[in-house]
Amino acid sequence: MVTSCWKMRHLVAAVDAAAEPAKGPRMYEVKSGDTLARIAVRAYGRASRARDIYEANRDKLSSPNAVREGLQIVLP
Repeated sequence: MVTSCWKMRHLVAAVDAAAEPAKGPRMYEVKSGDTLARIAVRAYGRASRARDIYEANRDKLSSPNAVREGLQIVLP
C-alpha cells in the first residue's frame, strides 16, 4: 500500500508540472477592447502585472493606454 501511495503522489506531481504554463516571455495579439490590466488578469490572474507588461513593451507603447487592436506585445 505504501508503494502505490508513493506512486500516486509522483503521478500527481508529474501531471501538475505538465499543466503549468510555459515559463518565460510569450507573444500576445491585442484584441478589440483589451487593456493592459485585462490582459494581465487573463495572463497572470492579477491586474497589477499590467505595469510589467508595459515595461516589457515600452518600445511599442508610448503609454500604458496606447494599446491598439492587432498590436503584438510580449507577456514577460
